[in-house]
This record gives sequence, C-alpha cells and structure tokens, in this order.
Amino acid sequence: DWEAWRPRWAFNWDTKDIYRQRSRALVQKQHPDWPAPRVEAAAQDQFEGAAEEWMAGTLKLGQALRPQGLWGFYNFPECYNYDFKSPNYTGQCPQNIRAQNDQ
Repeated sequence: DWEAWRPRWAFNWDTKDIYRQRSRALVQKQHPDWPAPRVEAAAQDQFEGAAEEWMAGTLKLGQALRPQGLWGFYNFPECYNYDFKSPNYTGQCPQNIRAQNDQ
C-alpha cells in the first residue's frame, strides 16, 4: 500500500521507521563487519534506489497500459504544509522539503 511507506528515507518516521530498521538489518546481515555509519549510508542508498526504481517502473507500466492517462503518486510529493489556517499560509512546499522531494 502506497500510504504505508515513503520513498524518501528521511520521511519514514514513527510507525514507518520499520522500513529503515529492516533496511539497516539487511545491510548489516550482508556486511557484518561494517561500522554503523557505513551500514546506515548503504541502507539509505539501497532503500532510496529501490524506491526510485519501483516508482519509475510503476509509472512506465501505467503509461504503457494507459498511454493517454495522467500518472502520478497519491500524496507524493508530500509538502507537510498542513497549517492552512495560518494567515501566512501560501500552500507552497517549504524549500527544504522541495529539495528532498526533488531527489
């Protein structure tokens, strides 16, 4: 289910942290001699690489099956800009979130 995880490592917090935990465990199992920072970096790279491949493949399949359709992912990019009652609300994604969504 798309809503159960996020393709960006940093956005998988709270109950979604299980994906980061399992990614670290997989890398640690493959490389038991690696120090924690190296495991963390490799786990993040592998997770985000796999997420990107999955997303791209899903879009390609959708476009092949329905070439006239408009394709995207629900709630992605996520802007975390829910403060719509604020008088200064613009609806824009904060710059730091935009930068992460663009990766």
